[in-house]
Amino acid sequence: MQIPEHNNVGGTFPFTAYDMEGGYYVHAGIEGDVLYPYYADVFEKHGYSGNGECWAGHIAAILLHLDTGLLHRINFDPEAGLFAAKFNFESDRSRFLQLLCPIFTHIPTLESWIMKADRDAIDD
Repeated sequence: MQIPEHNNVGGTFPFTAYDMEGGYYVHAGIEGDVLYPYYADVFEKHGYSGNGECWAGHIAAILLHLDTGLLHRINFDPEAGLFAAKFNFESDRSRFLQLLCPIFTHIPTLESWIMKADRDAIDD
């Protein structure tokens, strides 16, 4: 399943990027009406709950392969229904979005990453 184009305005779907004093942030309200229909079944199909900790674990696993340096510069702060991360530099947040948005907007690609993840490394 491909995410409909209208849901990827700005190219950051499924993440929302914003700045606050002291940092650069992304979050994804994974239990909300927008994201839940796309992602709940995908994670459940592979035996994961798909909560914020689960997303953080899978994102860390992906970044371990794609950009380990970036992985070590992210402060993850997930909750049950929310994936959240803080970056000290806008360039790191941009790199995160550049790497992760194409994966999360193409469900077959996301599933391939989910299937090769080390289940023991994913907090779920």
